[in-house]
Amino acid sequence: MKLLRIKCANQELGRLIKFYRQKRGLTLKALAAKLGVHYTTVYRWERGTATRRMSAGGFLRLTAILKIDTDVLSGEIKL
Repeated sequence: MKLLRIKCANQELGRLIKFYRQKRGLTLKALAAKLGVHYTTVYRWERGTATRRMSAGGFLRLTAILKIDTDVLSGEIKL
């Protein structure tokens, strides 16, 4: 499984995940269920305290669920 260079222990990334999750009206548990992870994993991503890297597939699912371009979360586009 390919891992992205984006480490989830990044507060800016977490802030963006939380912003777009709330914008889509999703709870932590709802987003976690759609991604197939425990809700504490999403919580840690949002807080910037996750220690594991996100898989490329997980990253793509996350951006699809949040309905955003991958460049937004990967830092290629500044908001």
